[in-house]
Amino acid sequence: MALFLRLLASAKRANPFSLQESTNLRRMPNHKWNIAQEDNLSYSASLAQSRLMTHNTAYMDDVHIKHARKLKEAKHVLMSKVTEEGREVFRMIDAIQRLGIEYLFEEEIEEALQKKSSMVSKLYCSSDRELLDVALQFRLLRQQGYFVHEDVFNTFMDKEGNLGENIRADIMGLLELHEASQLSVEDENNLDEAGEKSRNLLAAWLLSGNQDPRLAKHISGALQLPFHKSLPRFSHRRFCSNDFQFQVNKSWIHALQELANYDSCIVTSVHREEFVQMVEGPWTEQGVEACEG
Repeated sequence: MALFLRLLASAKRANPFSLQESTNLRRMPNHKWNIAQEDNLSYSASLAQSRLMTHNTAYMDDVHIKHARKLKEAKHVLMSKVTEEGREVFRMIDAIQRLGIEYLFEEEIEEALQKKSSMVSKLYCSSDRELLDVALQFRLLRQQGYFVHEDVFNTFMDKEGNLGENIRADIMGLLELHEASQLSVEDENNLDEAGEKSRNLLAAWLLSGNQDPRLAKHISGALQLPFHKSLPRFSHRRFCSNDFQFQVNKSWIHALQELANYDSCIVTSVHREEFVQMVEGPWTEQGVEACEG
């Protein structure tokens, strides 16, 4: 019994809401609250929320307008590249995919690659081809479902099947070859071996210590997670700052980057609204049970 009384006394001393302190609180001057003040606070909060919503709506309206304008311009540029003989259309499609906005160009990309697939023979006979461009075209066409034979890479190999000395220093070409090898099919041993050798050469280059830090970060990330196995929507901001891959014409790159930023803003806004509706929406027992079911 004595132990119980001691514990009770210590609890009262430690309790911030003890009887004595509660008495002191009651002795404090009372602040008279009235309905008018409560209404004023409610009105002020409602007014502030209304102004914020109006501002956000106006801002998002402007974003939607700029997004539509940039998208129209980008589609026009992409389709104009299809009729050109150069390789720029492939680099532009690659940029669109890496920026996570491919879903906006599905029809245009399909039309472009369908037309270019009929020109695959040029991958074999062109004397001035670069590994970067051949590997990029190979990957994009295979991603879209067009078959390109692995022997397009034969001219980059020596008689023993190793990568030629002239391309071992072509870092971006080796990276694209590694990316292309991710789409190999059964019994394409030469492509698998080429991909593995390119990976080893890139890993050795990273260990050399004589490289551009931005490029080294990009190469390291690609070796860990090839583009074919990644989620561009979550990595497009990193790609926005890495435009060293594209040296043909940078004007459309910046336009695509702006479009990707507008698109990301719109998607984020939609997700935010959906989340608010989910949290604040009228939930009934039947509705909760339906969601759980």
